[in-house]
Amino acid sequence: MARYGILIDLDRCIGCRTHEVVCQQEGNATVRQDTLSICRTNAEGKKVLRYLPVVQERCSTSKTCTQRVKEHLSPRCIGSCPAQARKFGKVEELVDYVTRRRIPHTHLIPF
Repeated sequence: MARYGILIDLDRCIGCRTHEVVCQQEGNATVRQDTLSICRTNAEGKKVLRYLPVVQERCSTSKTCTQRVKEHLSPRCIGSCPAQARKFGKVEELVDYVTRRRIPHTHLIPF
């Protein structure tokens, strides 16, 4: 089986934690953790607050999500993201996607 991952575009993430709610609705045991904030300076020199989403530690052991992946579907948290900051796929394809699009701030979590 191919190695999959969840890619999070940190510049798009708004820190809403919708992925946690969806995961809990699927019946998964989630680990509640704080969202981390990162302050960056944009091109105009203004400080911009960014969020680092914390992914469930048991993402790849979720029976619901594992079954969805076996059926060639992505985990529910991917489609529930209002900012469309999450992408699911093979790790090699996600790395290629980031490289081609030159997305500067991403977080890749193995699934």
